[in-house]
Amino acid sequence: MVPRPEPRPQRHVWAAREHEELELIRPKSPAIGVRVGDLVVRDGVTAHEPGGESFRHHVGVSLLVGTVLGFAVVLTEAEAGAARRMRSWLMRVGSNVQVVVHDRNTYSLRVEAR
Repeated sequence: MVPRPEPRPQRHVWAAREHEELELIRPKSPAIGVRVGDLVVRDGVTAHEPGGESFRHHVGVSLLVGTVLGFAVVLTEAEAGAARRMRSWLMRVGSNVQVVVHDRNTYSLRVEAR
């Protein structure tokens, strides 16, 4: 008989990519309501609360969750492009959050003091 590992609660916030789509897997609720400055994860996307606009790329959610957990997020070249688009979006919507580049493809978020 092969021993089975003890079941542990799943704490995945984002998981596997299939066919280039990010799938949220159980439990979905921990990522909902994650907040950094005036940004929040809502319905699987990054939302700017004061303006109500959304950034609809999974990189936004990854950066918010990574920042809350205290990690910089390593991105692929294509995802780094999305992080740069997110930086422009944050400036356009007047967010108090900035995208920080730590090295070539490592990013996080920072709330700027106003």
